[in-house]
Amino acid sequence: MSSVPSSFTSREDARKAKELEEARKAGTAEPEKDEEGNAINPHIPQYISKAPWYLNQQKPGLKHQRFVPGEKEDIRLWYERGRKREGAAAKKTKFEKGACANCGAKTHSEKECVERPRSKKAKFTQSNLCADEEVFEDLKLSYDGKRDRYAGYDPSEYKWVIRAYELAEIERKRRKALELEKQILTVKRGSKRRRRAGKEGDAHTQNTVQQKDEKKKEKEKEKEKEKEKEKEKEKEKE
Repeated sequence: MSSVPSSFTSREDARKAKELEEARKAGTAEPEKDEEGNAINPHIPQYISKAPWYLNQQKPGLKHQRFVPGEKEDIRLWYERGRKREGAAAKKTKFEKGACANCGAKTHSEKECVERPRSKKAKFTQSNLCADEEVFEDLKLSYDGKRDRYAGYDPSEYKWVIRAYELAEIERKRRKALELEKQILTVKRGSKRRRRAGKEGDAHTQNTVQQKDEKKKEKEKEKEKEKEKEKEKEKEKE
């Protein structure tokens, strides 16, 4: 015969438990109490008041629903993530199964490897195997602490980035000033050339005007001579 499980309840016991639950909800029966002696609200569903089987809680209650502070480490806790092991344990002479195929470290996979991809991987060469990273087993980090991308980052290192940008800005301003100076020089040279060209043009125009005036005077003199000749001819005829 198969043994009856200890959690088995008969139909009569189930009916009595149902009546007791309805009486507690109606207020005619005393409410159930937890391990600490606190009364449990009868309107709370059983899937909330009863603890899971793996907590080994004998009586129902809300103790398993309460938040217990102080179990997780602060997210600002600093630890040297990625530190390599030192000493005799760090030296490897043979590739171990399950290690990173690229560098040979056993604490991460090939997909998570941060080293440069090798042309000949450590899995096949069995040489130049990297040491495993230090594993901090005593850390109790929260969900955010485990996924903190800036864990172990020193903010003072960012000043070198700022300094590099400042030097780049100074160099940019210096080159801009040189370009402006070149543009000013070209403008000045162009204005001088235009002035010279203007002066030469003025002299040329003056010469042309003088030549035209001289030609006009010569024509007038020739006309006067012709008139005098005609007058002399008329006098001779008379």
